[in-house]
Amino acid sequence: MMFNNFLLISVAIISVWLGSYIIFRKRSKTSISLSFINFSVALWAFTVFMACNSVYPPKVLFWGGNMAFLGPSIIPALFVYFALSLKRDPSKFQTFLIFTPTILLCILASLGFMSIEVIKISPPTFKRGFGYPIFSIYFFSYVGFAFIKLSQIYRKSKGITRTQVKYVFLSLLLGTLVGATCNLILPMIGIARFNALGPLSGFIFTGVITYAIVKHRLMDITIIIRKSLVYSISTSALLIAAIALVIWLPKVLPHMTRHQTIAVSVLAILFAVFALKPIIRSLRETAEMVLLKDQQRYREALRDFSRAATRLWALDALTNLIVRTVMRATQVKRAALWLWDERKGVYNLRAHEGLKKALEDPQVTPNSPIIARLKDEHEVIIREEQERILPPEEFREIGEDFRRLEAEVCVPIFDEGKLIGFLTLSNKPKGIYSDDDVEWLTTLANQSAVALRNAQLHQQVVLMKEYLESVLDNMQGGVVAVDSEQRVTMFNPAAERLTGLKADEVVGKPLWVLDRGIAEPLRETLEEGKVFTNREGTLNCHSPPLPILFSTSLLKDPSGRHGAVMVFADLSYVRRLEQERSRAERMVLVGTMAAELAHEIKNPLVSIRTFAELLPERHDDPEFRKYFQETTLKELDRINLLITQLSQTARPSPFKKVPVDLREPLEYTLMLIGERAKKSGVNVVRDYEPKLPKVLGEETRMHQLFLNLLHNALDAMPDGGTLTVSVRRDGGYVEVEIRDTGKGIPEEELEKVFSPFFSTKEGGMGLGLTICRRIVRDLEGELKLEPNPDGKGVAAHVRLPAADGR
Repeated sequence: MMFNNFLLISVAIISVWLGSYIIFRKRSKTSISLSFINFSVALWAFTVFMACNSVYPPKVLFWGGNMAFLGPSIIPALFVYFALSLKRDPSKFQTFLIFTPTILLCILASLGFMSIEVIKISPPTFKRGFGYPIFSIYFFSYVGFAFIKLSQIYRKSKGITRTQVKYVFLSLLLGTLVGATCNLILPMIGIARFNALGPLSGFIFTGVITYAIVKHRLMDITIIIRKSLVYSISTSALLIAAIALVIWLPKVLPHMTRHQTIAVSVLAILFAVFALKPIIRSLRETAEMVLLKDQQRYREALRDFSRAATRLWALDALTNLIVRTVMRATQVKRAALWLWDERKGVYNLRAHEGLKKALEDPQVTPNSPIIARLKDEHEVIIREEQERILPPEEFREIGEDFRRLEAEVCVPIFDEGKLIGFLTLSNKPKGIYSDDDVEWLTTLANQSAVALRNAQLHQQVVLMKEYLESVLDNMQGGVVAVDSEQRVTMFNPAAERLTGLKADEVVGKPLWVLDRGIAEPLRETLEEGKVFTNREGTLNCHSPPLPILFSTSLLKDPSGRHGAVMVFADLSYVRRLEQERSRAERMVLVGTMAAELAHEIKNPLVSIRTFAELLPERHDDPEFRKYFQETTLKELDRINLLITQLSQTARPSPFKKVPVDLREPLEYTLMLIGERAKKSGVNVVRDYEPKLPKVLGEETRMHQLFLNLLHNALDAMPDGGTLTVSVRRDGGYVEVEIRDTGKGIPEEELEKVFSPFFSTKEGGMGLGLTICRRIVRDLEGELKLEPNPDGKGVAAHVRLPAADGR
């Protein structure tokens, strides 16, 4: 009796716990039906327990004769519903047909039509009513129908579903044999002492299949059996300890009543659960090591992968490690890793074992159905699962991807929400993919994502470093970098060549080991934040000093400046080219000037000669003599001016460049032409940018430059207009724009106006713009003419280098 009480209480408590666990973990109709089977088993065990512990016949009849049929009436209907839901969810009409007889039987049991009289109290034996044969027919009909449906589903299914059905069939068969034998067959022949074992039949079914639904969604029967053995060993140890306490306590306390005995049984169970918990855990762990070798292998593989991945930086070695780890742990025949290629915009096959067909097209596009599914689900997808839950037309496309990739399972690898790759695996050699498999693959994918990101970043850094080193090594210009402590951190081969120093001699040394022409600008940049752009300097380590052109820049990070860099180039070759070009230009100029000079001087000489030939005849004519004198002096002045301008063009006087505020020579020349502009009706507009830097120049030459350009602008507007003078900064230069609204210059003549003796003005000598260009070139600037966008007038642009070099 004591053992029966203990067994019934245990079954009731465990069944309630299993049912609650399922319903909170999984909410599918299959799992809900299984959860209610557990609750029905608990109800059955409770009613039998109440019947076995009642001493009054009415209570025995109420609990054991009628209420005890509520659970067994519900369980067959739930069996049928559970079997049907394995393939697809039953319709509302099917659900109505399944549960209507169940409701009627529960009403009959509640009204007392199952049993009408108590024959014996211990063990409870009853005289059955007319509801009992109805229940028997109902029970065998429903169970038989469940077996038939399971057989049909088994014949038509394959893979996962076939495994599920096989296991459910086996569980249902064992549960039916126990339940029917203890509560139907044996009572018919007058044996009633095994009625208390009836609830165990439902527990047999639900206990072993619950773990499959919750933990192993595919119900791998091998895993379930092994897990069941592990938990059976630990549970058996718990039961033995509890039974020993239940038997031992009454002997110590022999005067306990029946109710006290029940209380002792409950306390014994609680004591066994909590007091012996460490021992039970140790026993279970030992059983797991022996029986659950797959889980042990998973743990070891993941541990070894974590250790190895932290030591690998090469991407190819890491991808091969991931594939080898998967194959070692899952023991599949084929596995592959596909990674996103940003440059090509596809997922490339990076590592594999056992693939054949997939090698024919080792790329997967981002719009592939299987990629879209992975992005939508964000979890492992299994081919057979997808076939079961997706519409046929939708699965057809994904199934084709699975076939092409030779895969049964796809494991996504996400990094910061982006699908950076995925693993593909073939079928397991034994069993099917369980939740343990999926959980392990997900964990491996998460760890792989971190390792892959680190490896890819390392590869990018290495490639960038090699690329920068290649660029620096092949640059013709020198590159020198220093850190915030003014120590040299970079010194490329061109810098070695230009300075005569070796990188080994200067890298890591203070800045002052370098030539002053390099060290001083870098110090100013680092300490004062002064940045130089296209600034000229010299390297004094050469004799004569080597002219260089350099630029500097600050190196910054989010915390502020932390270094500076200089790029410099040898200007000696450029200087030689400039000198050669200048000589060539002068030679061309001399040739052009010789021809033009002969023409220009010939005209006034002809006038003088004509007057000289007439002088003997008209010597006594005072008016002639006066006109002769004026004409001769005028022509001689013209020849003198021509020779002066030619001298300025061909051989300018030496000068020294100093910082000059452009606004001063501009304002001075505008003052000089102010009266003429006023008489011509020309409106002068000034547009100066504030805070302009000074330029390197010579004030006298600038006066001549701007005066020539302003006079040309006024010459183009004899009937009035607008003269706009603008000054603004343009990078390392300051640009002056002198814009008129005159008649303009044809576009094809814009370059000719800089040629000597070419003029668009009547009576012009054609040397003004030639002199202007020569002045600008001496100042290392640029001069160009552009027509205005509206076609009226011309704009002269003068660009001169800023003195601050920025």
